Amino acid sequence: MPTIFPPLVNVNNLKKIVVIGNLTNGSLTTLFERLVPDKMRNLEELDIAIVEPEELRVLTKISSLKFLTCGFFCSQNWELLAELKQLESLNITVHPKGSLTNLFNILADQNILRSLIIQRTELTSEEVVAVSGTKSLKILQLGRPYDKNKYEVLGEVLSYRICQKCRSPIGSPIEMDHMRKVILKICCVTNEADMVSSSYFDVDLSSQPDNLELLAHLPQLTELGIHFLFKARCIEGLINALALRSYQTLCKFSLTLSAMFVEDQFVKSIAKIALLQNLSELHIENNEGFSLTELFDLLKTSAQLRSLILEKTHINFEETLAIGNIKRLQKLVVGFSNDASFEVLGQISDLEYLEIISVHNKIEHKMRPIIKSCKKLRSILLNHLLTNEFTNSILDITKSERDPNIQPPLKLCCPGDNSLIPERLNGCDATFLDIEQPPEESWRKSDELELHAVQTPLSASWW
Repeated sequence: MPTIFPPLVNVNNLKKIVVIGNLTNGSLTTLFERLVPDKMRNLEELDIAIVEPEELRVLTKISSLKFLTCGFFCSQNWELLAELKQLESLNITVHPKGSLTNLFNILADQNILRSLIIQRTELTSEEVVAVSGTKSLKILQLGRPYDKNKYEVLGEVLSYRICQKCRSPIGSPIEMDHMRKVILKICCVTNEADMVSSSYFDVDLSSQPDNLELLAHLPQLTELGIHFLFKARCIEGLINALALRSYQTLCKFSLTLSAMFVEDQFVKSIAKIALLQNLSELHIENNEGFSLTELFDLLKTSAQLRSLILEKTHINFEETLAIGNIKRLQKLVVGFSNDASFEVLGQISDLEYLEIISVHNKIEHKMRPIIKSCKKLRSILLNHLLTNEFTNSILDITKSERDPNIQPPLKLCCPGDNSLIPERLNGCDATFLDIEQPPEESWRKSDELELHAVQTPLSASWW
């Protein structure tokens, strides 16, 4: 067991453990054995990138677990997750081989699971049927959305543990045995679950599910995310089924527009998202560049939509004009393909949070009409370094366009080097502007383990 873990076994009333980084040697079995709850230990949440079969066998004896995030090297022992009778949230970071159908069927019968997230893989049609039977689900995410703030590991060569029971070399059936540790040479940012996924998992387009519309029948579903390569007609069927429900519960919908066999009808089907009557947050990744003008035109009639997040795309002026008519928006994350789009955002009078993901020269001057017209604006995040010249320009605009007697300081966030943040603003300037780094700046410089342990009780109504 790594040396950073032994002190945990002496912590009373331990509620949450988060392990960040890669465990390159040793095992967590001993730690899990010592965390099997007694009258002094009631661990409720565990977050670790990946576990091997023996670790999983012991982990599932921690019967107090309610929130579990982990991945698997192989399919051995994962059916034992059904022994966690209090499990409310399951986040599977990676599972390289084998069907999850039996696990989903057992979880459906228990009728306790509230949140299910499955990353780095696609479900089969059979698995979709099993998931659709889990009537207790409120949150469902299939695939892995873009996350610019996720914890990662940076390095040129990074080794990782392999399954101790089925040590499969890359490209071989996972049941084959071998005696070497896989070492991947990488030139990009990655982590242990990514490496297992790339080593053992190949996308099989023939097994893509064709029955996603079944997910629309989950009676308590409030959040749904689809972030994998799908057949266009299948996502059309899902959106149609969601829109046609007589009693709509869905409040948050996130979708990566990465489709196979796209037809002319696809863009019109995407526009039907606007028919979801209770939708308050919509998150779309559109790196394929599909036109979203029709969708935005229809969203202007939405009574509930307050948050619109558009990642991995730069919208054109026509699309921006349509967004300018969604008057109730409070949060907007967007990138522009041209500078003329900035002025349009001044029409969104309720806007409180704005993030511009595109890069623009002299962006501080383009922000003036937004700062002037959006009286409720509280926070802006811009893709620009926090230099003194840039900050002073934003400060001057804020002083000329905002009234500190009725408006709080505008929070300015920009990515970049901490050393570029200007010295603390004086008292007068601070009434206009509050400078912060974005939360969760998380590029990791090594593969060393990092441990977070929490004793604070978890919220009983997290969903």
